[in-house]
Amino acid sequence: MNYVKSCLIITMLLGALYSDECEEWNAEYGTNHNCDCNEDTWQEYYNSEGHNMEGCWLPGAYLEGVNLVEAHLTMANLAGANLSGADLRKIYLFDANLEEANLTGADLRRANLWMTNLTGAGLERANLQYADLMAANLSNADLTNANCWGAFFVEANLEGTNFDGAG
Repeated sequence: MNYVKSCLIITMLLGALYSDECEEWNAEYGTNHNCDCNEDTWQEYYNSEGHNMEGCWLPGAYLEGVNLVEAHLTMANLAGANLSGADLRKIYLFDANLEEANLTGADLRRANLWMTNLTGAGLERANLQYADLMAANLSNADLTNANCWGAFFVEANLEGTNFDGAG
């Protein structure tokens, strides 16, 4: 019983820490992230009608191999998150922050990544077939051996992007 109480207290404290950090970020940068949607609660938002995860606060989140098919993550913060091997087909990441995120081997087929910040992101072996990266920032991103067939890179920042072996 003490173990259960301890786990509950730790979960509550972590939730409060995520919220405080998020609220401070919102105040400092004039953003409007959904501080209630964080690494501990994102599944509730994904399971909601329309997979609405708009503005979720998930920097550094460990989301390896998760299923986020058709999730709506407009303006979400996923900077430094681990999404390696994740199923992100038809995901909507308009104006989201994925700076330094790990997307190695992620399935991003038909993803909408308009104006998404992917600076320094690891997209090695990612499947970007028909992904829309219009005006996305991919500076210094690594797309080694990524499948980019049919991907749309119009107005994207590709400065320093590594496309070795990509096709």
